Amino acid sequence: MSQETSHKRIRMTIKTRLSLILLVLMVLMAGVIIHITTNALSDNYLSFEADRAMDTVDLISRTVSWEQLQHYAETGEEDENAARIRKFMNDTKESNNDLNYIYIFVPDETQFMYVIDAIASDDDPANISAYGDTFEYTDTEYNEMLPDFKASRSSEDVMLGENDEFGAYLYAWAPILDKDGKAHAMVEADVTVDWLAAKINQIVGGVTMTLVVSILVTVLIILWFLNFIVGKPLAILKKGVESYREGAMDLDTSRFKRNDEIREIAVSFDELMDKVRNYTEEVKRASAEQERIGAELSVATQIQGDMLPCIFPAFPDLEQIDLFAAMKPIKEVGGDFYDFFRIDRNHIGLVTADVEGKGIPAALFMVISRTLIKNEALAGISPAQVLEAVSGQLNSSSNISMIVAVWFGIYELSTRRLMYVNAGQQQPALYRASTGKYELLRDITEPEAGKEEHMNYTDCELALERGDRLFLYTDGIPETVGARSEEYGTLRILRCLNSDTECDPQETIELVQRDLEHFRGKAEQQDDITMMSFYVN
Repeated sequence: MSQETSHKRIRMTIKTRLSLILLVLMVLMAGVIIHITTNALSDNYLSFEADRAMDTVDLISRTVSWEQLQHYAETGEEDENAARIRKFMNDTKESNNDLNYIYIFVPDETQFMYVIDAIASDDDPANISAYGDTFEYTDTEYNEMLPDFKASRSSEDVMLGENDEFGAYLYAWAPILDKDGKAHAMVEADVTVDWLAAKINQIVGGVTMTLVVSILVTVLIILWFLNFIVGKPLAILKKGVESYREGAMDLDTSRFKRNDEIREIAVSFDELMDKVRNYTEEVKRASAEQERIGAELSVATQIQGDMLPCIFPAFPDLEQIDLFAAMKPIKEVGGDFYDFFRIDRNHIGLVTADVEGKGIPAALFMVISRTLIKNEALAGISPAQVLEAVSGQLNSSSNISMIVAVWFGIYELSTRRLMYVNAGQQQPALYRASTGKYELLRDITEPEAGKEEHMNYTDCELALERGDRLFLYTDGIPETVGARSEEYGTLRILRCLNSDTECDPQETIELVQRDLEHFRGKAEQQDDITMMSFYVN
């Protein structure tokens, strides 16, 4: 009999609570109505001010060019152009009273410098920034505006910011471009929107008051029921949850007298927190290990980058040659590398190489390979002898089977003769000044270094003339896969190189990089990429 009474009481309690929830929904519906009304009004006002800010910066960006502003921006000496621009901006601000600030500034990586800050007749001069004043970015401005400046584009949408001095405000920006379409400065328009809350509160006040009065009586009636049936158990649950922050190990579920959903939640929460506590400890340990690995990889990336020669021009005292090289690993560190160095006063060593594999093992093997090649080359022997010695040392000193594909050449300055060996590398592209175009150098491709301890290589000789060029690269370029699952290939390399033969070595590298990125599209890089462009002047 008591069990039936208990079950009946539980069913009645649930039904009672469901009834109370229906009443509470009246309050929620009122809140929803107020929320929808507030959002609708807010969206309309914000949209209007956003359009005003966007239109203003677009107008100024289209009207003002960098050539007009350059003298004043770089010297601070106001000329006729700067005066005309300032008047135009002042008039624009005067006719748009809601725009609090309109200004042109020159950004850099950490801050921006004010150039012209528009002022209206009713502005306080103390709030106007002078030429040369600087302002540090907020995180939002740094992440959103600086990429737009580098890309010479306007903000895609109006931003919403907030700080202690100006409160909430909308802002938009657009670039000040030169005749070539490159951004040198930015124009920004700001409008504060703190007044918006007061405006909306005034409009929705009547609606709110009506709804509050209509549900006040109902709320007073249900308060006691909510407090007895839901409020007290929830207070106990809240106190138990808060105790976890003070180091409590479990929740005293015996305090929940009624066998209802809240008690079930308390029991489930207690069990969940046990799992969370264990999981948190595991995450802390994993995070610490991940941070350690990340820090070590960051150092490894810096070390590898510092190992490769990166100061150009490579040989400023030699007018006979010019070169540029670049390496982009697929991971934090890679197995590709390039090198160039003076063997003696009359000979220059040139290297591009690709270690089998990727990541840290390949990077370590790359360090060994690069060091061995350079050390052997400085002994004054031929390229074939250098790679024979290197291959023997790599094979005999490593318990792990790793090989390296190498193109190594020695250029003689006095005769413009290039002696080289291609040990498993890609066929270079050779430009002859006499023909005016790049073609593949069909040389002898021999096995990679390190395959066997005793390797025999053959020196190849190439006579170069003034104006001739050599483009060296690893297999990461021709094997790049594009959006259509096809490889870039050597024919595209030649087509790209021949599309602009007036480039200097650095421009040649950048030309291929751009074409490669365009071909790859959104596809991920799949291998390390290394290039070297060598010019005979």
